[in-house]
Amino acid sequence: MDPYFAPALIAHSQSRASNQRRNADAEAVACAKASSGAQEGSLHYSLGLLLAEEKHDTEAIVELQKAAELTPGQPRIRFTTSVCCNNSADS
Repeated sequence: MDPYFAPALIAHSQSRASNQRRNADAEAVACAKASSGAQEGSLHYSLGLLLAEEKHDTEAIVELQKAAELTPGQPRIRFTTSVCCNNSADS
């Protein structure tokens, strides 16, 4: 993308803003459900991914660890938790 092509630049920034709003909405819904005591590994995993994407590493790691505890047969969750921990240590 040409960095000086205004229509593309505007469309790109609008797309990013839209995705951020959707992430914030999804995060709010997932947080509400998780704080209600839901013990679903997939919920905590999804919330952890959202938090990691938003660079909230500490909170993401907590949610990913909960997901790993609730779904011990999912190595992907432990791998994702490790990656998040590593990224957190690098920053």
